[in-house]
Amino acid sequence: MKHKHLNAVAMLIAAVVGGAVIVGCATQESEAGSPDSTVAAEVGGKKITMDEVDAAAKAKNMKPYQALYDARRAALDELVAEKLYEAEAASRGMSKEELIEQEITQKSPAVTDADIEKFFNENKARMGGRSMEQVTGQIREYLVGENRKSATDALVATIKSKNAVRVLLDPPRTEVKVASNDPRKGTKNAAIQIVEFSEFQ
Repeated sequence: MKHKHLNAVAMLIAAVVGGAVIVGCATQESEAGSPDSTVAAEVGGKKITMDEVDAAAKAKNMKPYQALYDARRAALDELVAEKLYEAEAASRGMSKEELIEQEITQKSPAVTDADIEKFFNENKARMGGRSMEQVTGQIREYLVGENRKSATDALVATIKSKNAVRVLLDPPRTEVKVASNDPRKGTKNAAIQIVEFSEFQ
């Protein structure tokens, strides 16, 4: 999606300007969003569960949980894609490597000098004063990756349409408390759920 493309462009430009070019604090989290009854501590015989710890931590800082989810989702997407490749390759009577070569490598458009020039001109103000000759290699590498990703996404989408895929990994959630005098619209006791999406893909 457009947001992801802009983020990727920003990362490339940061590399060009600075000459340098995702994993949060990993705490134990229950599977598929179910309550985690693991005991984290006991006080006077009363147990404090990981579910309570996570709820308190999320109320103060959601970012580590979002980072953990993002890392898990990225890994899950890769694993799902691998399973889809294997299924499609088997149905075609070829190896997974042959499928990838045929449907991704061969279908990724070559990057031309005109593509590089167009990208440079569209982002010239953010190139830190460097000339196109100085950043051509980095721009080419980025565009090659983008073209391959587009071919990969197209293949995965095609195979998904022929296979049942269910993603059960839940994004992190935290309780939102609404005071009795807070402005609201709708039913007084309606449930409120806010889900943060840090990546628009």
